Amino acid sequence: MTNIITAVFASVLLLGIIGLASVLGGTLVWMLWPIAIPSAFPALVTSGVITPKLTWGASVSLTWVLSILFKAVLINGPKT
Repeated sequence: MTNIITAVFASVLLLGIIGLASVLGGTLVWMLWPIAIPSAFPALVTSGVITPKLTWGASVSLTWVLSILFKAVLINGPKT
């Protein structure tokens, strides 16, 4: 029984850490997106491929998805 409680606590703690990192990182992405993306990819922004502005929720979601993907790659390693 204590192993189950420990596993649940560890899972909730890990999700909380990923969530907090996503909120902080997403806020940073949200603040820097209108400055960095149009200057880095001007042709893609003017053609409409990349949006020049990003909502806060979309930036947090983007950061969350990328953190999950990068974490999976770091844990499992690249497939060769």
